[in-house]
Amino acid sequence: SAFSYVSVGKLSKIKIPLPPIEKQQEIVDELDNYQEIVDGAKQIIDSYEPQIEIEQKWGFIEIEKISEIRPKKSEISKITTNKEVSFVPMSILNDHNPNFSPTEKKIISEVFQGYTYFRDNDVLLAKITPCFENGKSGIAKNLKNGIGFGSTEFIVIRANQEKVLPDWVYYFISQQTFIDHGKKTMTGSAGQQRININFVKNYKIPVPKIETQKQLISQINNERSLIQANIELTKIMNNKIQKKLNFIWGK
Repeated sequence: SAFSYVSVGKLSKIKIPLPPIEKQQEIVDELDNYQEIVDGAKQIIDSYEPQIEIEQKWGFIEIEKISEIRPKKSEISKITTNKEVSFVPMSILNDHNPNFSPTEKKIISEVFQGYTYFRDNDVLLAKITPCFENGKSGIAKNLKNGIGFGSTEFIVIRANQEKVLPDWVYYFISQQTFIDHGKKTMTGSAGQQRININFVKNYKIPVPKIETQKQLISQINNERSLIQANIELTKIMNNKIQKKLNFIWGK
């Protein structure tokens, strides 16, 4: 096959900006400073995983005993079929982040058959590879009319909020320990493997009092806010780097 190349002649004719040495050093120092901030923020982002110190006195309970798995569509059978609801494809769920923005809308008659049903505060868990291994999951919030439909590759977990918070369930199904155990239950052909739903139903999580759950989830949310701030910081610094390079090249 042919290889693309640039001739020495053409390369020698390319003009580059050449400010005085002092100015060059000033620019290099500025770009290095931006890059150091980006690298530091990325290190924080990549190394962060929320941690809860579990107390044995809390007791461990199977997920299916404190939640409803795969709520039935019959719940909304009496709702008019032309009502708008949110539509959530797999692509808008994030990895290891419960928040997502359900911006797409459809009417119930378009999605009632062939899609997965859920409501506000339901936990969505990707069951197919590689989404499951990547930690793709979330908590449904701000759905149109409180109702959503989405990918058939979601497992929906509706927490019994008298016993457990949706955020608490999410925390444990997004942990690497859960993912590692779940991978061992996967079946199906390559590229189409899915976790066994009985694994999710029977997986035990600690369940302290609701007030304790609220306090610990609040701490994690504060930590996540700091992580999000670092994500925004990397965007700002990368933008500064690009603007400086564009200025140098006269763009």
